[in-house]
Amino acid sequence: MPEAELLPAARALAAEIAAGPTAAFRVSKRILQESAGFADVLEREAVGQGALLRSRDGDEGLRAFQEKRPPRFVGH
Repeated sequence: MPEAELLPAARALAAEIAAGPTAAFRVSKRILQESAGFADVLEREAVGQGALLRSRDGDEGLRAFQEKRPPRFVGH
């Protein structure tokens, strides 16, 4: 990639990440940082997914999928 395209590409990627499910990113990062092995990761992931599915972002993700539109996540 030419150097002149690097900053615009980085900004586009940052915007894409910021528009994503930031609550899920936060939970995933915490799980990976705090887990003590694969079995622990799986256990923590199950707990995290349960909580995320009951969140506003979880509701929005499911609703957006059903309505065949991009989700609008808020980070909760």
